[in-house]
Amino acid sequence: MLQDDRSDAVPSDDAPRVFAQSAWLWLAAFCAMGLMALWAMQVKFGARQAQIERQFQARRQASGPTSAPDRAPNGDEELPARYSTATDTLIGLQPLKFILWILLGAAMCGMAWRSVRVKHGATS
Repeated sequence: MLQDDRSDAVPSDDAPRVFAQSAWLWLAAFCAMGLMALWAMQVKFGARQAQIERQFQARRQASGPTSAPDRAPNGDEELPARYSTATDTLIGLQPLKFILWILLGAAMCGMAWRSVRVKHGATS
């Protein structure tokens, strides 16, 4: 009769973890992929966002009398409307890029810290 020895199938807590099992590696990978996706779609996003903003700006201008921010400081003359362009939108991707860069930096620091710990004999 064959014995079913399952003690070899379960890794012990003392065994070092594989680098691919590191949460830092996966965080860095997903942040890098997110940054590449933002870079790839920034042209299409800029054009689409500018179109949406121009529609909003045109509706606001056509809706009637302008509000105080659209008037000159002396209050007499109306400022010319400045419409959004593909490179100059009110809402951009910069906050999302900033957050992803911060997370990527933190993940790289975490991987370096883990690497130093593993080299010095500490278990992860």
